[in-house]
Amino acid sequence: MKTLTGLEAVKNILDPIHGPIPITKVELEIISTPVFQRLRGITQLSLASLVFPGAIHNRFQHCLGTLHIIDKFLYTLKLEGKLPSDNAISERIIQKMRISALLHDCGHLPFSHTFENLYEGVNHEDFGNYIIKNSIINQILKKFKIDEKSIGELLIGHINVNDPDAKELIQLLPLLHSDADADRIDYLLRDAHFTGVPYGNVDMDRICNLVTLHEGKICFLDKAQDALENFLFSRYQMYKVVYIHKTVLCYELLLHKLYNDYIKKYSNKIDLPFFLPDIKLFKTPSNEWFNETFYNLTEASFFKSIQILLKSNEIQNNDKENLIKLYSKITNRIPIKNCFRYDDLAERSDTEYCDKEAALFEELKKYPEIVNHWSFLRHDPNKPLQIASPINEDIDDQQDPNPIRILSNQGEILFLQQRTNSVIKFLARHHRVLICYYHDNEDQQKIIKKLANKYIL
Repeated sequence: MKTLTGLEAVKNILDPIHGPIPITKVELEIISTPVFQRLRGITQLSLASLVFPGAIHNRFQHCLGTLHIIDKFLYTLKLEGKLPSDNAISERIIQKMRISALLHDCGHLPFSHTFENLYEGVNHEDFGNYIIKNSIINQILKKFKIDEKSIGELLIGHINVNDPDAKELIQLLPLLHSDADADRIDYLLRDAHFTGVPYGNVDMDRICNLVTLHEGKICFLDKAQDALENFLFSRYQMYKVVYIHKTVLCYELLLHKLYNDYIKKYSNKIDLPFFLPDIKLFKTPSNEWFNETFYNLTEASFFKSIQILLKSNEIQNNDKENLIKLYSKITNRIPIKNCFRYDDLAERSDTEYCDKEAALFEELKKYPEIVNHWSFLRHDPNKPLQIASPINEDIDDQQDPNPIRILSNQGEILFLQQRTNSVIKFLARHHRVLICYYHDNEDQQKIIKKLANKYIL
């Protein structure tokens, strides 16, 4: 049994999107660790299942799917003779890329991206890098003579210059980190399948089969353009319809409020299983911490913490009363009313609407009965949730691996958004603006609407 790229496989894992996915021996050992198994308890789309009931898939499945798509990309390059002719070197590079794809989300915290931006300047890929270097995964990689530093660096989009395959890996990096990488392709296909919406159904085979290496850069053949533009527009549509759906966003913000106002506040008084780990803990080599404490950092531990708080005598009566109201919004599936939403594609101006919203929020602070109310939720256009654009018009660095490159029939490399016949280039000239306020009181909703219309519209 072999992978598509020819590596010796020891097991097939059946996936609902891609079918059987062949797994190598080192990959199976990694998958079997508590650190990786933890991803079964991390949903791909946080609480989106309260809106799209089928969206209960997890990061564990997505990591396997990303590995599969990386293999499809590499298979095409291997058939074209774009990988090293030495079979041993080629297999070594393929295995490194597959492991990096498999582990790319191993650092995700519960509810996926929900709590990530509470860590300034650090994301789940950085956490993944720490996990690879400091957990049992480090020992497994060493056992199979794979440099753990190289795998960790690949996760954060860097190349270990001391790696003997550094030259080849830097060329292949866009398959892991770009506007059309294996991660994005899998999560669109997977999220569309499980939510039941039609917008993420991209032509994976055409994209993977028309990839090439030209002048040391990952490109796609000219005839892949339509499939790529459909992929990018599908990503835009999925953000609009699923990822920033007003009720999905409500529950994302609600999780922040539950953590900041209750779990975090009482964690020093009450022993709660859920915590957001200090970065220092990730950097400390301790298999015990990763295999036991970190393994239990799941969404189930979050809800268990809420249950403990509700039963505790340590929590103040007013806090307990408000916590019951907030938690019932999840258990009874009664979202807080969205009283103002501004969702638009604005001409490029990175601060204009952020400044407007900041002025609005300052005005709202004059109404403590609004902002201090148990139900008040606010989406800051800067944070806590980043709203991704499908593609960026501004390309400052010609060596940047992120932009999609098209190899024309004349042998010229052009950025997709700079082609004269590109549809997506018009979308690239805009950036998404999203401003949202939620409140449970009708009178206060009217005040928010009135002030929002004045400051934003």
